[in-house]
Amino acid sequence: MAQHHFLSHLSHFWKQLQREWRQTGPDDYKEARKLQKRFRKVCDTFFNQLKAQIADEHKGQEANLNRKQALLDQIEALLAAEAPGTEAIDQAADLMHEVENIGHVPIKQKDRINGRIRAAQNLLFTRREPDPDKRRKLAQNAKYQAMAAHPGADYRLDKEERRLIGRLRQIEEVVKQYENNILFIAKGKKGDSLRNEITVQLEQARAEEKRVRAELKALRTASHAK
Repeated sequence: MAQHHFLSHLSHFWKQLQREWRQTGPDDYKEARKLQKRFRKVCDTFFNQLKAQIADEHKGQEANLNRKQALLDQIEALLAAEAPGTEAIDQAADLMHEVENIGHVPIKQKDRINGRIRAAQNLLFTRREPDPDKRRKLAQNAKYQAMAAHPGADYRLDKEERRLIGRLRQIEEVVKQYENNILFIAKGKKGDSLRNEITVQLEQARAEEKRVRAELKALRTASHAK
């Protein structure tokens, strides 16, 4: 996509040069033809080299796609068993690290291959750690470590931290509201039923609060370690 915009700008620049040429070119016809031929030769050389470079980049992206697909095939095969051994899991993790360090793929294949990578990562987390809470913690750590290694990490981490803090404050307000509501519920059959309902909602909110706090901790750990 960036290449497309670059070529578009170059095309616009070329047209602008042509307009200026017609407006400011020399009066002598022979001299104008000579300079115009020279000018076109320079531009043709430039565009031919640019096209060759872009073609090489496209080939490189196709090669990256093929490498990623081949590695993902191996990862999926290693993790296909319901309870793969430690050796298979470690090997799959090493291969996943290779996948994550391979460069760009063709833009048309980007969403498909990224979806497959995410599915393989989730499967790897599941096989490595069956416990959902521990698995979620591993996923959070990996997510924020990758974010910390990305260009512009400070801005992205700060934005994510502010989002999580905002979410945490919302949940804390909900927890306080539920706790206050329970205190003012009258005793009796209807009151007990309502109290039980709010208690369930309160426990869910507290669990969400705990989850967001853990995610915020993982983010700050990754941020301080970068």
